[in-house]
Amino acid sequence: MTMHNHRGEFGRKNGNGAEERELDKLAVDLKAATDEVKRFAEKSETEMKKLGEASADTKKSADDALIKMNEISERIELIAPHPLATITFDNCRIPASQRLGDAGQGFKLAMMTLDIFRASVAAAALGFARRALDEGLNRARSRPMFGQTLADLQLTQAALGDMDTAIDASALLTYRAAWQRDVQGTRTTREAAMAKMTATESAQTVIDRALQMFGGQGVVSGVAVEKLYREIRALRIYEGATEVQKLIIARELLKT
Repeated sequence: MTMHNHRGEFGRKNGNGAEERELDKLAVDLKAATDEVKRFAEKSETEMKKLGEASADTKKSADDALIKMNEISERIELIAPHPLATITFDNCRIPASQRLGDAGQGFKLAMMTLDIFRASVAAAALGFARRALDEGLNRARSRPMFGQTLADLQLTQAALGDMDTAIDASALLTYRAAWQRDVQGTRTTREAAMAKMTATESAQTVIDRALQMFGGQGVVSGVAVEKLYREIRALRIYEGATEVQKLIIARELLKT
């Protein structure tokens, strides 16, 4: 109301309504421009909301794909509590930038990684065997047998000699495979196969002999040698059974 009176007074002072009409036109243009800005802002907000929803949907789809990729569809129960399972890949797409190796070479690449894993399996078997030897030694020294200890018997001493030698041979083969791979950076197909075969087979024998030294107590559930006996069996199959390692060693030998 005050503005209206002011504009009327302004017009009378100028003797006509030209200025007033100009002000009215500017006011209309300003209102139109304001309305346009408002509509643009509302449209932009709507578009941004849609983009946000699309982005959220895309992220959710990517997250869902990742979740599905890592979904454990079946847990595999073994004689020892090793964490094995079947993983389901459901509509999982991996960017080309994240691909390892060339297209179509996945199986070959996977087989090459076995040179690493076979050495690690050998190292695990070596640890099992050393624990079994320690358990066997302690049992042999403390178990009474015919007025002496089990360790005093020559049969026990012969077994301990075989166990210790087998462990050292396994260790040397395992260390060689690891050293050639990590330090020299060379291919270790033959060396890793030798280490894996020798360490797992030797560990099975060492653990079995240690269990024998415990007698009936050795098969009681929960005793260290009993647990080791269950643990070692699967390692003779992991990353290729012993028979497979023999073939690998022979093929590598025939190439020379």
